[in-house]
Amino acid sequence: MAKLLEPSRFEAARQFMKRRARPLERAVYEHEFESGSESEVLKELAEFQNPDGGFGCGLEPDLRCKESSALATTRALDILEGMPPSDEKLATARKALATQSFRTPISRRVRSSSGSGSSRRESAKASAVFTREAEKSARA
Repeated sequence: MAKLLEPSRFEAARQFMKRRARPLERAVYEHEFESGSESEVLKELAEFQNPDGGFGCGLEPDLRCKESSALATTRALDILEGMPPSDEKLATARKALATQSFRTPISRRVRSSSGSGSSRRESAKASAVFTREAEKSARA
């Protein structure tokens, strides 16, 4: 059985998001919980998109590089996946998947010391998200 957050704790979390969250996280929160605008999420997400189509610029707070990365681009695609289908959303996903961070063979990328192959999994996940969105768009 799922636990529900007590109303006072939910309100504390809501106030934190309103006052302290970055604009992107605030827009995502408002979209998810307060019928916020999809266009506001896309506008804030665009702030992290690089000219090559990939995402960086500190989108993932633990990876503050400005260059496009598979991790940041996958995070952006995760955000897009949580939104209703739209032409603008699909265009953003297409541009992101065309980025160099997804086309460069894994052996040529800088790998983490763990050698976990997470970039490969992230690329596969991003491709799956794009495929689902393209199929939804084709049916609409």
